[in-house]
Amino acid sequence: MQLVTKKLEKLLLKKKSYDYLNAEIPNGFCAHCFIKEDEDFFYIMSQIDKNKDTYNKIFISAFKKQNKDELEAIKLKVKTISDKDESLSYLKFNKTTINLLNRNLSINSIEEYIEKYEYLYLHEIELLKDNKFAYTKDYPTVFNEKYLKKYEPLYSITEVMFKQYSRESRPFIDIENLKNTKEKLISIYETKDCVNKYNMLKFTKNHALYISHKEGSHIHDHTNGYYFFNDFLNDFLFETINDLIEKDFIQDISFLITSIRTDTLTLEEKEYGRRFNYDIRTLPDVSCFYEVNKPANKLIVKVEKAKEKTSITFETIKDDFNNLNDLVVTNLIHLEIDNNNNINHLDHEFIFYTLEEYDKKIKNHKQKGHSKIKTIKIDNSKIPINYTYKRVPFLIHFLMELLDNKDLIEEYFNSVLEVK
Repeated sequence: MQLVTKKLEKLLLKKKSYDYLNAEIPNGFCAHCFIKEDEDFFYIMSQIDKNKDTYNKIFISAFKKQNKDELEAIKLKVKTISDKDESLSYLKFNKTTINLLNRNLSINSIEEYIEKYEYLYLHEIELLKDNKFAYTKDYPTVFNEKYLKKYEPLYSITEVMFKQYSRESRPFIDIENLKNTKEKLISIYETKDCVNKYNMLKFTKNHALYISHKEGSHIHDHTNGYYFFNDFLNDFLFETINDLIEKDFIQDISFLITSIRTDTLTLEEKEYGRRFNYDIRTLPDVSCFYEVNKPANKLIVKVEKAKEKTSITFETIKDDFNNLNDLVVTNLIHLEIDNNNNINHLDHEFIFYTLEEYDKKIKNHKQKGHSKIKTIKIDNSKIPINYTYKRVPFLIHFLMELLDNKDLIEEYFNSVLEVK
């Protein structure tokens, strides 16, 4: 046990020098250690495997706390929603998450956790086993079925224990980390004026607040492509601040930035979403819906807000994707909406990715395709975004007919699909 604690401390030191902005493996520090076969990380996994009874209490305590905190965050959010229909809609949206959290809370041993574990990396191998998947090619020892069936659950257990150890070991304020973060901000914005004398980043029109109980509430610089986090503000405070900003009660605000990323977090943390509503300027920059049992089945919704228009793209990705001459084909619909909520432009495209590009797309929604073919293009139009045909919004007709993953589309538009 003492040696494992020392290994956790060594990992904590390694994490301090881990560069999230330029990481070869963008899925987080623990994923980096697992895929790179870090000796300290591997030692902890092997010790857990050999001494499950010894580490059972430590893991279960940390695992249940993590799930209880997520469940309480959802319950707290429900209490803050005064509108009954909106509250029920929020609960319905989080039903899968709530069920998963409750299922996790019923797990009482490492053995039971391993028995019920869902293999994410193993799924990726099955999904792309006939293609030159980058991780499979570059890390053949890790990315094979036998290895993953044994070690992927142990990796997940080690990650839970490491995160708990990190929380307990982290000083209240890490001055060295704040200094490094300040330097990164100056590098990003190429000026020392981007932070004030208190090392705080001023919130500007390039930024958007995003509130999520999954991947952590954060500030998104959509122009430069960075995600900024503040460890001292919880989701509810972010939500309160966002409401004040939207109502123009706050004109000037700055945040202390404790970490910076160029991507969102690991698979189980990064997939997030907010249902569609007709107040499109309030939609988050990115919403990503996926099937729990088939996480490669996704609906990715990207929103870009300009002064006179808002652009929205809907792209669907499938686990059983179409393959044309070693190019992966996905479906995309793009529309532009003016400030009067009229659709001025709409088109449907097939997007073609090389296998390497598609591998990157799975991990990072910003990855662009190789080429495209348009099937329909509407310009110079003034179609009200809420225009309905046969009691269904016009836009949803197009999406349901032209895109894949129709259950995810229905989930995204649930609130406007409900016929009164």
